[in-house]
Amino acid sequence: MKKISIIPTLLLMLAILTPLNASAYDFVMNNIYYIITGDNTVSVTYKDTNLNSYSGTVNIPATVTHDGVQYNVTAIGSSAFRSCPDLTKVVMNYGIQKIGYAAFFNCPALTSVNIPNSVTTLDSFAFRECTSLTSIEIPNSVTTINSQVFQNCTSLRNVTLPNGISIISAGMFWGCSALESIVIPNTVTAIYTYAFADCTSLLDITFSDSTYDIDADAFVNSAWFDAQPDGIIYAGKVAFAFVGIMPEHYHITFKPGTIAIGTSAFYDMGRVEAITIPASVIHLGSLFIGSCYNLESIVVESGNPVFDSRDNCNAVIETATNKLVAGCMNTVIPNSVTAIGQQAFYRCDNLPSINLHNAITSIDNEAFYGCKTLQRVSIPASVNHIGTGVFSYCYNITSIKVASDNTTYDSRDNCNAIIETATNKLISGCCTSFPPNGITTIDRYAFYSHQRLEKIKIPASVTAIDSYAFNNNPYLKTIYCEATTPPAIAGSTFYYGSYEQGVLYVPRASIEAYQNTELWEVFVDIRAIEDIKFGDTNNDGRVSISDVTLIIDYLLSFNPNLLNPYIADFNRDGKVTISDVTSMIDYLLTSN
Repeated sequence: MKKISIIPTLLLMLAILTPLNASAYDFVMNNIYYIITGDNTVSVTYKDTNLNSYSGTVNIPATVTHDGVQYNVTAIGSSAFRSCPDLTKVVMNYGIQKIGYAAFFNCPALTSVNIPNSVTTLDSFAFRECTSLTSIEIPNSVTTINSQVFQNCTSLRNVTLPNGISIISAGMFWGCSALESIVIPNTVTAIYTYAFADCTSLLDITFSDSTYDIDADAFVNSAWFDAQPDGIIYAGKVAFAFVGIMPEHYHITFKPGTIAIGTSAFYDMGRVEAITIPASVIHLGSLFIGSCYNLESIVVESGNPVFDSRDNCNAVIETATNKLVAGCMNTVIPNSVTAIGQQAFYRCDNLPSINLHNAITSIDNEAFYGCKTLQRVSIPASVNHIGTGVFSYCYNITSIKVASDNTTYDSRDNCNAIIETATNKLISGCCTSFPPNGITTIDRYAFYSHQRLEKIKIPASVTAIDSYAFNNNPYLKTIYCEATTPPAIAGSTFYYGSYEQGVLYVPRASIEAYQNTELWEVFVDIRAIEDIKFGDTNNDGRVSISDVTLIIDYLLSFNPNLLNPYIADFNRDGKVTISDVTSMIDYLLTSN
């Protein structure tokens, strides 16, 4: 349904794939395995990768003595009791501070476990798939409960949540089909995605007035959620989802007293054309109107103490910070705005253009992600911070320019990219980028989902290419990597099609190095750069006056579709200029 809903699934994959040490313990005492974590501390662990280290009832002491040293037992380690099918009961003594990652994951016979009031953290998957566990009381000492701790505890009926937690994390009770009621503590400010998803018996929920951010999928397929009438769903004074068939040309309005709009509340709802945010709303969750690609009008009612839509700008501005936090296709950025917030124009498909004026200093992560109709971007001199993936999935951008007097970023040599000047890191590019010599790093998501990208040059100076830099580019089939030493890359740097169907050109003397370097070795077809006929811009197998003419046309029009700039760089200086034309003419005169 929405971008962030895959997070719990990814976490499950991590739980399954997380490697285990072949022998995890330092000593065993009374059939309990321990690993030494400090001068006088140990954590409980497993015997070996076969898991299934415990059965029946296990009593974990507060201290244990080994080789004359007394140790305090302070943690249940990661996967300590994981996949123990005959484990039925665990008694923990005071002193344990943390129950680790997947500590009791998949213990189907476990019916009883106590959590002492010394514990502060329950890590992800701690009790996942403990299908016989019927009740659990979490003491107020616990301040952190990470994602999917009780997922698929299908017999769990009674849970007491502590007053110390501030969030109910992603998938915490996902699939707890026997859970009938829950009281949200007054300390909880946010309920994350799938927190109570598929809790098919959960009908009685006591919400806290302190909770102001609820994800749209937090209660999906729960009995309570399914009982709500069509339209905007509220939890107390928080509007957090919409169910049913949305009318065409929908104008979102809210009931009086609404104080918050939850994360992804109206995500990807193409029928939304307008939204009016009441004066009473003091919190907006991330992506609350993300991917509402037909949204034309945004109005914040006057008198709102936190947000405004000054100058009829068709956007939401955080008044105190002058940050634009949400926009639409008709947004005009007021001159008083100094920052563009994270995901402010996320998947605003019909945004035709954007004017970034010279008072803007910051553009946050994914600010313009997926703005598919954007074609030209100009970064003013005032901008001193640009986040990650700002123009990812903006695959129709053909021009990126940074003001020449910007002291933080540049687009040197007309490279059609944004480079962090001090670090020589290329942080954002497009399908016509020609990365210049001298850059050392290509940042994560720099070219992510620029689906018109067919070829790319990686200069000899590059030593690292971060994760997802060129991922999700199915037509990227030609890569020119001039580095003699293979740059460091991640498994996700390139799209799989580039590895399998593309051609990687590298220096002839480095072919073997690339073939024997992890991840680069995945490229099926690696060839020598020296075999390329530079100057043959029309690809007819020779360099002639027609190639010269084509380069001149390119320089006059800068039409990226006219030629391959890498081939046109006849003098190999990392850019296409009139000097390439001169060099080619000299070559033709002397060769004849």
